[in-house]
Amino acid sequence: MVLLIDANILLDVLQNREPHVKDSSIIWKLCETEKIKGYVSTLTFANLVYILRKELSPEKIEKVYRALFIDF
Repeated sequence: MVLLIDANILLDVLQNREPHVKDSSIIWKLCETEKIKGYVSTLTFANLVYILRKELSPEKIEKVYRALFIDF
């Protein structure tokens, strides 16, 4: 199965947003374990930086990006 992953799915997990974090984590884990193939729009990466820059240091944002590039 192939999915286009919305930015909100990623933000639910990264920001631990209730009540959606549980379901979003399942989707992320399925992509991580390659049970499904998840794709993320290039614009999503730009939006994530814009949102996360208020909460994380540039170094931590880079770590998040590396994890996203591996999983999606």
